[in-house]
Amino acid sequence: MLIKIGDFARQTGATIKALRHYEQLHLLKPAWINRFNGYRYYAPEQQDQLGKLLAYKELGFSLTQISSLLDERLSEAEFQRMLEERVKELEEHIRRESSRLEKAGACLARARQGGRREAESSLSIPRKIPTKERLEEKMEIQIKDLPALKLVGLRYQGRNEHNEIAITWSTFNRKAEQIKHFTGEAAYGVCSLPAGLPDGEFAYLCAFPVETIEDIPAGMTSLELPAMRAAVFEHRGSYETLGKTYTNIYQKWLPAAGLQPLEKGLDLEVYTDAFKDFAPDSVMFIYVPIKA
Repeated sequence: MLIKIGDFARQTGATIKALRHYEQLHLLKPAWINRFNGYRYYAPEQQDQLGKLLAYKELGFSLTQISSLLDERLSEAEFQRMLEERVKELEEHIRRESSRLEKAGACLARARQGGRREAESSLSIPRKIPTKERLEEKMEIQIKDLPALKLVGLRYQGRNEHNEIAITWSTFNRKAEQIKHFTGEAAYGVCSLPAGLPDGEFAYLCAFPVETIEDIPAGMTSLELPAMRAAVFEHRGSYETLGKTYTNIYQKWLPAAGLQPLEKGLDLEVYTDAFKDFAPDSVMFIYVPIKA
């Protein structure tokens, strides 16, 4: 007997929003969708599949990694490799947190013995450093010479008022295997302001780099970027703080470093293996082309 999505959510502890998100990412599709009213139904045995998904999520794997882990075609060797890497990441996280715990405990002990002043006297106060040096130290900013790029992907144009870019990425991920001549590098999200766009709108391309622009899949488009010099920034952690990172880049870090964007509205989001769907340890790179 099939189970309505609301009942399935209550039985498994997942939310309806999460189930729809997993469906969009092809991680867990409903067993049947009523084509007249769009109601979604799940089979009882899908509870086990969802249980595995949630268990891997609890271990800190990104949804992209979970997609691979749930794939029956994944080899035993690759399965173990992914687990080994996750264990190493968790061990490193524990090491860092243990160091913080030890320092906080020592500070607390001093506070109990001699009060706040005694505790603060034991702290290592960061030295004041010049703005540009601080920028490079905190953001690990680097200037990188980018080669010319040929990209093929899905284009979005608008204001992203309803998170359309995330939807475009979901669609792109489903169709990405159709792209030929992929160079095997990172995925790119290219933001730009082509002439003629309505006020407030921008263009965004979800894309793969290719060796040659040929055999473009239906519905996709291409983009060629010349060689350029770019300032490289990191965004770590959740999607919710991504807007703040962009604000800091353009309003603080670039001006403080004396750097000027090459072209208004042009930047590249670069998604490598370090990107983990905005998990706490996720890292994405933002390349801002700059004037020489």
